[in-house]
Amino acid sequence: LWVPGDMSQLQAKLVTKDKRYQVPDVPLGVSSDALPVDLNGLVNSLLLRTHEQDTDQGINHVEFDFLVNEELLRSALGDHVTEKGLSTESVIEIEFVLKRAPPEPLFSIPHEDWVSAVECLESRILTGCCDAIARLWDNAGESFCISDICFTEVQVSSLQSHLAIVISICVTLVPTHA
Repeated sequence: LWVPGDMSQLQAKLVTKDKRYQVPDVPLGVSSDALPVDLNGLVNSLLLRTHEQDTDQGINHVEFDFLVNEELLRSALGDHVTEKGLSTESVIEIEFVLKRAPPEPLFSIPHEDWVSAVECLESRILTGCCDAIARLWDNAGESFCISDICFTEVQVSSLQSHLAIVISICVTLVPTHA
């Protein structure tokens, strides 16, 4: 079996840790210009052939991501192999895993510029940004103004005392004496 494309072929073996989607453990000739979408078609074709007698298996078209040498494949297979300095003389192991949708954020804390530093402290989040401002947020994403660098439960806010990007943030708790 091979994926159509240019004439240069790579020997590859498709593997997965998910027992539901195992395919024959044999080297395949795969076009060097095969993209992840081509590999996805190949795996689905192999799954149909492998599991055609398993009527209870019920495998339909499944979307997969591919890892070569434990790195996500996002380009043509040959380009990836060349870029990573892998040998084209040996069989390349391509692991396939179920493609997952990216997670949806529960909420977002808006910033006017890139966030370059984050520190969490109990129910507060301290952020440093490329706009030279440090901001302290509560756990609901509400911003407070910082009137002093020494934070207490009452003094919470934003502080623009930097002349450049805030690249690091560290919070140190100072015990209060009664």
